[in-house]
Amino acid sequence: MVAAAVEVEQAQAEATMRPVAEVPAPRAPGDVDAAADLQAHARAAERSLGRSAVRGVLIGMPVCAVIWTGIVGLALAVAGGGWGVLPALGMGAVVGLFAGAFFGGWAGVTAKAHELDEAERRIVRRA
Repeated sequence: MVAAAVEVEQAQAEATMRPVAEVPAPRAPGDVDAAADLQAHARAAERSLGRSAVRGVLIGMPVCAVIWTGIVGLALAVAGGGWGVLPALGMGAVVGLFAGAFFGGWAGVTAKAHELDEAERRIVRRA
């Protein structure tokens, strides 16, 4: 009885299993060249996106560090903390570095995301 139930479950599992989709072979030599061109375009877009993100981080970190140091310095000046609170300026600079890394990377990726979208559209149109 149990063996029959196991056989029924195995038959149902085999019936619902789908074969893995195979990648179709290129139809003509021109297809191989076109696919290589699309891949090269996609790689170039990815490289451009990465470079832009790194450039944004490298620009954003010092800019935000100066801004945050200025904000903390202004707050200390208004509060009248004196020279004993100088480590707080370092804290402002570190917070600014983190903020610059985030916002600079975000701005860099946002600036070049359209190139990656265009590469994807080309690939989807071709498929």
